[in-house]
Amino acid sequence: MRWEQRLCMVMLAGWLAAGCSTSGLRNDQSDGAPAQQFATTGLAGEWDMSDGTLEKSIVLDCQGTGRYAWQDGRVVTTTVNGDYWAGTWHQLGNDREGGFEVRLSEDRSKAEGRWWYSRIGEKSFPPGERGDLFTLMRPSDAEQTQDDCRRKVIHEALGPR
Repeated sequence: MRWEQRLCMVMLAGWLAAGCSTSGLRNDQSDGAPAQQFATTGLAGEWDMSDGTLEKSIVLDCQGTGRYAWQDGRVVTTTVNGDYWAGTWHQLGNDREGGFEVRLSEDRSKAEGRWWYSRIGEKSFPPGERGDLFTLMRPSDAEQTQDDCRRKVIHEALGPR
């Protein structure tokens, strides 16, 4: 079985396990609650992402944007509200993009949720229709940057300088 077929099977299993819906993650904070400024969330810095088949390091700056090595990927945070974190991702290397939404742990060192495609090449998909579950975790040796968002440069996900 080719890796693409295995990936599709894993994605389908995750979709079925999630009840074919992302409604469990939708932002259920009160309608009047304002979204947080990303620089104040403590989420800037290095994260390890895993979807069960791929593992990537992502480094987010103080605006909630970052890059990862797989397919020249880029992440953009759109909302942080309490323990709810959402955004978009784009991969120039294989012409794909989509979104994500996660729930943060109480200590904000872990996040679990869903990612999905909104577009693959010329084909578009409704949000949440095609995707999978994933986890974000702070590496145990990650530089603590959440209290230093005045700096212009956040360290690279390549280890100590």
